[in-house]
Amino acid sequence: MAEISFDVLGPLSVQDGSTPLVVRGDKRRSLLAALLLRCGRTVPAHELVRIMWGPGVEEERRRGALQVHVVRLRAALGAEHGGRLVTGSDGGYRVELTDDQLDLLRLRRTTAEAGRAERDGDPERAFRLLRRALRMWKGPVAADARSPELYETDVRHVEDELLGTAERWGALGLRLGRHDAILDFLGLVAARFPERERLVRTQMVALYRGGRQGDALQLFARTRRRLADRLGVDPGPELRRTFEGILRGDLEEGPAVPRQRAAPVLGGRGRTAQPAPAQLPAGVPGFVGRRAELAELDARIGPDAQGRAGRVLLSGPPGAGSSALAVHWAHRAAERFPGGSLYADLGGGPDPAAVAGRFLRALGVPGPLPESLEECSALLRTALAGQRVLVLLDGARDAAAVRPLLPGDAGCGVLVTSRYWLGDLIARDGAAAVAVGALPQEEAVRLLRGRLGEARVDAEPKGAARLAAAVHGMPLPLSMAAAWMSTHPGAGLDDLAARVEARDEEAPAERMAAVLGGDPRFLIGGPEADGSGGGARQG
Repeated sequence: MAEISFDVLGPLSVQDGSTPLVVRGDKRRSLLAALLLRCGRTVPAHELVRIMWGPGVEEERRRGALQVHVVRLRAALGAEHGGRLVTGSDGGYRVELTDDQLDLLRLRRTTAEAGRAERDGDPERAFRLLRRALRMWKGPVAADARSPELYETDVRHVEDELLGTAERWGALGLRLGRHDAILDFLGLVAARFPERERLVRTQMVALYRGGRQGDALQLFARTRRRLADRLGVDPGPELRRTFEGILRGDLEEGPAVPRQRAAPVLGGRGRTAQPAPAQLPAGVPGFVGRRAELAELDARIGPDAQGRAGRVLLSGPPGAGSSALAVHWAHRAAERFPGGSLYADLGGGPDPAAVAGRFLRALGVPGPLPESLEECSALLRTALAGQRVLVLLDGARDAAAVRPLLPGDAGCGVLVTSRYWLGDLIARDGAAAVAVGALPQEEAVRLLRGRLGEARVDAEPKGAARLAAAVHGMPLPLSMAAAWMSTHPGAGLDDLAARVEARDEEAPAERMAAVLGGDPRFLIGGPEADGSGGGARQG
């Protein structure tokens, strides 16, 4: 099979080996662009209808036409590759590609590698990797798809990702003294996106450091006119301060740059540096599924173009794996929070003042800490001011346990897990709600296959599906079953499923624990193997 490749970071293109494949028609190009921008995720049919025909069109009226366009798109990709366009169980569609077959996936792989290099103390390599990633950006994203709805739903999100990469690269360039190397590219990007004031500010500082004070001042004037014409606003305070410093000729600092993994320490006569906290529990091996939830966490917690991070309540019933999902996402997102990560297990109802004290110690606050919760909470907000730290609060029982631990700085992200719907945290504290439910049967069976081995699960495919259905696709009881079966090589999946089905009056996790004989390792509240693959406590 010839290697196929897709480009969406610019004009939409498909290449089968050395042969370009032509996808004709605006509707089909919009369809392909939507699937590529969400590669590996199923796009619901109603969203594809809106992207292809605009808002206000009923899905049922266009369902047949959508299916025709899918058939023709598969034909355009050819017999060898048309099967990469897969029909989802809910009637939507997705395209399945490897990282090397789509420029967007290659870019994400490269930026992740750059993040690891920076965390490992190699900013030069991170700088080179980010530049390599930015070379994949060849123009307006999916420019020839011609769908306003696609821009609002997907293109804008990818553009923000690209602009964030450009900002990281520019900041690294200033840190490394490579101001001449970043000017041309940043000039092109900032001219098109004047509202990204961090890019403009980086460019102004680079010009100033290169002895081009006048050019830096002219860039500010042009940006001010563009902001007024496009958005009717004035430059923000940071950009104005940079302008004033250049005007006086005494600019001391460039734009805010991604910090090394060190956090400021309060107290004494100044600030010193110590390693940034990295308190996340171990990641979940063999994590399965949850693509939609991971994507929503990416979008909700950010940080966004202005460096503001969000707050999310991740809520699901016992056994759904909300804790495992939270920890898995937090490890993936670590590079977005160079100030580090703070973690607390709130499931046992710990004193919030004690938790705040542990956080303050991790942030390097010296000396005796305040005794009152109110003072500890205020000092914690002070310690987090100006930082980009991720706070993960696991297993919260109520909003009152969470609220004293919330950062005041918008640059810090917060992820709370709970088996309860904490309406007060949503209404009063601005948390966005993300629900965690059962795994689809296909993913539940994949979880078993990853834990038990393919041979054992494939020998009893109906038993695996039956067991997944018996626990309603909940990851925790499935992980418990896999752990038990790994020490009972003669046990059968179908037999275990039948035993679980017989106890249908109990919740799935309790049902599984009872079936496994009350072994303390599998009792709820013990050292559970929670989540899509096991390892973290259920929230």
